[in-house]
Amino acid sequence: PARLRGGPAQWLATPFEARLIRQSAARVLNTPDMREWFEETFGFASRDRNFVVSNGFDPVRSNAQPDASGPLRIIHAGEIYGSRTLVPMLQALRGLMVRHPERPIRVTSYGKLPAPEWQRIRAAGLDDLIEERPRVAFTALFPELQRSHVLLALLGDHMTYSTPYKVYDYMAAGRPILGLAPPDAALHELLAESGAGGSPNPQDHRPMAQALAP
Repeated sequence: PARLRGGPAQWLATPFEARLIRQSAARVLNTPDMREWFEETFGFASRDRNFVVSNGFDPVRSNAQPDASGPLRIIHAGEIYGSRTLVPMLQALRGLMVRHPERPIRVTSYGKLPAPEWQRIRAAGLDDLIEERPRVAFTALFPELQRSHVLLALLGDHMTYSTPYKVYDYMAAGRPILGLAPPDAALHELLAESGAGGSPNPQDHRPMAQALAP
């Protein structure tokens, strides 16, 4: 919980972490940014025993495909919390729909949106663009991911060196990924290197609208 992640907790945890690291033969981190952060924090650990092994996925073949003529479907799977917000993206979508009224856009979030996020969305007059659905089993969610046109990965400013596991589930679904993340997030590099999607600045509506334009 956030209440336990303050300065005193970090001060208490650091000696335990350092002891475990000194006893370890090797360290495995899942992004280059995470390794860089780790080596800055624990400089005493031998750098040649710090390895980057990224997560992965198995491609899944399926007959589930997005509808070529219906609304543009964007799916977000998971929770929205912390500094994360869908408002900039929804604002960009509103402008895009004005320019392309023939192709409506619908965002579906599988997972509860917190009350403050709904307040932000409603205050901006964007609540007609998004639908909240309850969490479902992955076996039920995966075909929906494959039927979508775009999959949304949203990162806050906490632990930007890591990559959410849902991104690899998105890759397995084989649909384009729209990553909205802080400038220093490791997600940008992953999407660029893999060709799995793009990650425009969430505060800049023009490139985001270009990424989603029909």
